[in-house]
Amino acid sequence: MSRPSSPIQVKEISGDHYPDLVNAQAKAVQNIASDFAVMIRRLLADGLLVNHNGQIIPNPERMQNA
Repeated sequence: MSRPSSPIQVKEISGDHYPDLVNAQAKAVQNIASDFAVMIRRLLADGLLVNHNGQIIPNPERMQNA
């Protein structure tokens, strides 16, 4: 049985915090990249993804058992 996922939280931030669109997008990319790295590490730890010759791929063993 898979464990339940934690709910996704979305936080709206006023545009007043950033001087322009370029800075807002740069900040967003930093946050997304960090969250993506955490997600990939978690999927690797759970065995859903594997490192195969330096590439992160879906675990073929889990796909066969699905």
